[in-house]
Amino acid sequence: MVLASTFCCPLCDRSLLDATGKPIMTHPVTVLVIDDDEALTAVIREALEDAGCRVVHALGSSSVAVARKVQPDIILLDVLMPRMNGIEISHALRAKRPTAHIPIISMSAHMRGRTPCAMLAEAHLSKPFDLDTLVDTVQHWAQPASLSAHQL
Repeated sequence: MVLASTFCCPLCDRSLLDATGKPIMTHPVTVLVIDDDEALTAVIREALEDAGCRVVHALGSSSVAVARKVQPDIILLDVLMPRMNGIEISHALRAKRPTAHIPIISMSAHMRGRTPCAMLAEAHLSKPFDLDTLVDTVQHWAQPASLSAHQL
């Protein structure tokens, strides 16, 4: 899989590429993926790790605790999941300061044409989505949690 996107360093806003054109990240973006589809999660992990991101996976009610502990730069959140759905998780994440500032990108095959407002999300990816679009969306919304926390 070849990803044509370049990664812009969120700290200095400059594209950082090595001699072969691969992204160099001085501060890797940490992405928390909350999805019950293990096959899709594996594909997302591979695409984002190829782009230089650190990927953490969580599921259900434990995902809120994982987000508070890991403090990811961005969260990819499935809408429809058993037990605790994406809307409930997004509200729990927004309710407390340690995770309230983290950008959330909702993901679902069942929200085509709808806005991500109910999810309290910054953006939405309709499944199935193109991997270049995934990487571009993460790059657009990601900023180091340490910077975001200082801006609050």
